Amino acid sequence: MERPVATPHRNESRPPPAAMAAVARRRRSASLTGLISLGYIGAAMRRRAWVWLGATLAGLVISLGLFIVAPPAYQAQTSVLITNDSTADPELQMQGDVELAENTQVAQAAMVALADAGKPSSAHGIGGFAASYSATAVSDRILQITARASSSDEAVAEADAVTRAFLRFRAYTLRSGQELAVAAIAPLVKQRTKEFDALSTLLAKVEADPPSAARTASLKQLRKKYRQEGTALGALTYTLQNYPVVTTTEIQGTQILDGAAPVPPSRKHLAVLNGIAGLCSGFGLGVIIVAIGAVLSDRPRKREDIARALGARVRSVGRPRLLGRLPLGGPLGYFRGRTARRLADQLRDAIPPGRQSALTVVAADDVRGTSAALASLATLCAEQGQRVVLADLSGRARAARLLGARGPGVHQVQAGEAQLVVAVPDPGNPVPTGPFTTDHSAGPGERPAGGSVGSSPRASTDVIDACRSADLVLSLATVDPATGAEHLATWATDAAVVITAGRSDLTTIHSIGELIKVAGLRLAFGVLAKADKADESFGFASSQVGWRQPSRV
Repeated sequence: MERPVATPHRNESRPPPAAMAAVARRRRSASLTGLISLGYIGAAMRRRAWVWLGATLAGLVISLGLFIVAPPAYQAQTSVLITNDSTADPELQMQGDVELAENTQVAQAAMVALADAGKPSSAHGIGGFAASYSATAVSDRILQITARASSSDEAVAEADAVTRAFLRFRAYTLRSGQELAVAAIAPLVKQRTKEFDALSTLLAKVEADPPSAARTASLKQLRKKYRQEGTALGALTYTLQNYPVVTTTEIQGTQILDGAAPVPPSRKHLAVLNGIAGLCSGFGLGVIIVAIGAVLSDRPRKREDIARALGARVRSVGRPRLLGRLPLGGPLGYFRGRTARRLADQLRDAIPPGRQSALTVVAADDVRGTSAALASLATLCAEQGQRVVLADLSGRARAARLLGARGPGVHQVQAGEAQLVVAVPDPGNPVPTGPFTTDHSAGPGERPAGGSVGSSPRASTDVIDACRSADLVLSLATVDPATGAEHLATWATDAAVVITAGRSDLTTIHSIGELIKVAGLRLAFGVLAKADKADESFGFASSQVGWRQPSRV
């Protein structure tokens, strides 16, 4: 068997100059504008819908769980009809009543009353009890008190205790204000009465004097002052006499309008509100996670970016679907799917022409999917009458197991209606050598100088014999920068790389491409699995631009 010659691929053609110029312009534009846009974030949201959908569902479950574990407190309400001073601003007076009801002294008095009645509150301390109820001015005469507790009976008892404590405290406050006002006004009325009596005596004395111009002027001033003092004294006297009446009216006119009664809890309404809040919170968290992951990710998804890193053209197909139940047809059902067949058709274009061909397929990240596609390709070629050898160099022998081969060695397997040979190297050898020589002195179509095709001392006789009689040698491999890819040159002359969008970073892709080229293999192209449908890039690499890490804004 002669070493295949690296000739230009029959299905590859260089893109037209206009297309290459457009690619170069788009690369330069990408280096300036970056990869982040609303479309980019939208594509990430579609790809990772399971993340934000899962976060949304988790938020709903957590909110409903909290609603069940820690249900909202029971409520009870009572209304008080307030009588205030008609001469003052009613809104200001109602605001004062609200502050009185929420005073800590009212809360303490209510707690004492509950304890005396044998119904202590479950709230911790005065502060906790004061926070468990609230007062609201429904109108300029109605005050509503709402109490919250762990049970309906406790809420009713607390609402009633708070209301009665408020009425007592308000009456005490009004009486205290009355006493202070009376104590301040009574001395003032007594003093003003003395001054008014003295002014009356003086006015009577002046009126008894003989008529004169001075008498007339003095009478005018005294009468004016007499009227002013009389008005002020009358107002003070009226206030002193009427203040107790007004206070009594405010106290007696204030009464409980509606007794404390439980508020029917709208459990369904609260559950719906909690569910909506949980959905919104989970959805927002999921969107933030996906957006941040998309912005910070250095794993490319566009053919153009991957081609620039790989240094070769990049095609694209969907992702092989390998999970789920086995369809009819035995183990081959794993790679009989439409997506795997599309990937196999793409890899088939990378097979070099000639009577005896060899191709290495490098799995950059998804060994499982690449194994299925390569096994499908080997089966298709065998069914068309070719003698095919499949060498599984990935170290996991996934392709070999799919075809029914177990353990290292050379196996004759039945794949559908065809037979093919599966070679599995010793798992202890990370760089298994193939049956071909790496001597490039031989010309096209000639046997290489210095030995036969199986002159490698590390290639087993079974592998050499199988490859000597084969029309096509396919090998599945992975590239490790620590060991290099030189051993792949003993298995094939051409290589293709299978990359999954969003799984390998740019540095890894670039390293794989360079290691394949350093090994002396012709890198036909790369195949991008799970490509975005919205990707409109050509997938060509421009040697004029070269590889560089795309900037992100």
